[in-house]
Amino acid sequence: MSIVEAKPLHTRSRRSSHASGSPGISIAALSAPERSLRCDMRYMFATVLTSAPLLIADFASLALALWAAHSLQADVMSIASPVDLALGGAAAAAMFAIYLAFGLYPGVGLSAVAEVRQTWLATTSMIAVLVAAALGFDAEQGSLTSNEELTLLIAWPVLLAAVPIGRRLMRRLVARQPWWGYGVIVFGGGREGASIYHRLMLHREQGLRPLGVIDDLSEHWRDSFVEPAWYLGPFESTESIAKRRGAFWGVVAMSTRPAEDIRRCVDRCARTIHHMVVLPDSTRLPHGRAWESAHDCAGVSGLRLDDWFLAPVPRIVKRSIDLAITLLVGAAVLPLLLLIAVAIKCTSRGPVLYSQMRVGRGGKPFKIWKFRSMVVDADERLAQCLRRDPRLREEWNTKQKLTYDPRITLVGRLLRKTSLDELPQLWNVLVGNMSLVGPRPILECQMGEYAEYLPFYTRVRPGITGIWQISGRNKTTFAERIRLDAEYARVWSPWLDLYILVRTLSVVLRCEGAC
Repeated sequence: MSIVEAKPLHTRSRRSSHASGSPGISIAALSAPERSLRCDMRYMFATVLTSAPLLIADFASLALALWAAHSLQADVMSIASPVDLALGGAAAAAMFAIYLAFGLYPGVGLSAVAEVRQTWLATTSMIAVLVAAALGFDAEQGSLTSNEELTLLIAWPVLLAAVPIGRRLMRRLVARQPWWGYGVIVFGGGREGASIYHRLMLHREQGLRPLGVIDDLSEHWRDSFVEPAWYLGPFESTESIAKRRGAFWGVVAMSTRPAEDIRRCVDRCARTIHHMVVLPDSTRLPHGRAWESAHDCAGVSGLRLDDWFLAPVPRIVKRSIDLAITLLVGAAVLPLLLLIAVAIKCTSRGPVLYSQMRVGRGGKPFKIWKFRSMVVDADERLAQCLRRDPRLREEWNTKQKLTYDPRITLVGRLLRKTSLDELPQLWNVLVGNMSLVGPRPILECQMGEYAEYLPFYTRVRPGITGIWQISGRNKTTFAERIRLDAEYARVWSPWLDLYILVRTLSVVLRCEGAC
């Protein structure tokens, strides 16, 4: 069936999910992480299956290039010597690592031009690294020259030609296999969505397998078209459909729809789908998103957003960094922790540490630890102050904090100014309740304030520091804090964490902590 002959969407009708408000979310409903281990394993399995054919093609190109280099040196028989086998092994290892760093594994969604550019850059980087390593080894051995450098330089132009050709042939060979590539869902059931679905079917070599179309069936879309076999369900069923069908990519083809509809669609997909491509009109895209790069989607240009929190490897990397830094910092500041504990105990009655139940990842409650910076009867004193002073009550309702809090002790004020009261939370990071970087952990009574943003908060571990802490936390409203927390969960990357950690050091050194 052609696009023009496709049947209209109004053959069935359902209430649009856009018209409904965001349902209330309780801790019980969020008790499990949003992505199960099974989904992570499916994603990893799909990644391995998609990468394997391209890896085979690349290694075959490498073997051909090394063989050609030896042939041109009239040294064909020495290709099986121990030195040459070691060179081949080192080249294969370098190829895998550098190609992986350049995004060539699994290499999904790359146009032919983009793949040639990336392979040329990666190949040149690989040869440069290997030649530098060979020269360094020669210098250490006291030799000025060796055959390895010449072999690599001769193999270089052969690789530049062989790798793109080998990858193209391999893609065509496996493109129609049901096990190759990632499942992709098209959002938007009009002519635009149908056109993208057809384009993806014709360009399966990019590694994107179109599974179908998601859109709301209602009288409002009377002029939209979709082939019945494509239709997967309404927007409100996105999460269950994506998990059931194994969809890890999404293409939003809704350029004629209002920007608010696009924003809601992208936010809903962010809970489930790893990689999103939003097609033009780009001037109508929702603001405040970290659109990472332009992306070619079956010949149509769009903007791509990768959700790294949904991928298992980046989460493992983030957790590993948390543990490494926590152990190092914890050992270094142990004397300081003991000194603070003595100061608290000597200047005010009560325990050294203060604990409070907060909401963590998946909506699970946990106990957060801090150095006690307030008087023992802090809650009662706060209630009295808010009853007596309308200005304090207004400030509390707006910021959930007081600039000049009468409950804070003398030592506590210094601890808050320098953010040293947060140091016991290194224990929370160590046991896995928190991360070094993330949204600040919230109280259960504050969950309602997050409303539609709550799923973004509960998909990540709360952090000791975050975007809010480096954005002038005493000068921002609680609504601004919520927006910043949601934005962090949407656009997280390891580089963002590194930036926040560096900025946090600057904030602490300037004593811009909470008062």
